[in-house]
Amino acid sequence: MGEREANALINYMEKKWQDSNRELFQLCLNTFATKLELKEEIAKIREDLVRVESRLETKLASVEGRLETKIASVEGRLETKIVEVKSDVIRWMFGFFVAMLIAILGLYLRK
Repeated sequence: MGEREANALINYMEKKWQDSNRELFQLCLNTFATKLELKEEIAKIREDLVRVESRLETKLASVEGRLETKIASVEGRLETKIVEVKSDVIRWMFGFFVAMLIAILGLYLRK
């Protein structure tokens, strides 16, 4: 093999090597994300998170309002029941007191 054939072989191998490297580089560009693409995706995700956070805050405020209303309603009913129980206790105490007074007077007058 002469010098001319050797140079042709070397040129052929270099061209194939460059073509192979170019194809590999193109494959990498097509397959993997670039830093710019990653930054854009991160920005989109942050925007989505801000929207979701604001919607959650709105829903949380709504739920808190409904919960406070229900708690106030339950407190009102509970206070009403407590007042009813107090009046029942006072009536029973008065009835017991009157019965005891009548019994004591009956025993006193019996002598």
